Amino acid sequence: MFGEVSKPFAVRWKDQLDHHWNLIERHGNLYDVVYNKDLTSPTILHGWITLRTFYGLEGDHYVTLAYYG
Repeated sequence: MFGEVSKPFAVRWKDQLDHHWNLIERHGNLYDVVYNKDLTSPTILHGWITLRTFYGLEGDHYVTLAYYG
């Protein structure tokens, strides 16, 4: 299981995005994920299952990310 990252997002921030991301959601929960840095198929490779499990997500879901550098 993996999380797809939008290509425009990946291209826009390509020079600033690292392989390891710290995601903070609106309630302050922190998640560490690993991003593949592939502009052809940008993907969150590890850590996505933790998000799905915590929020009880099944199937496909759209998640909005904002980059704060």
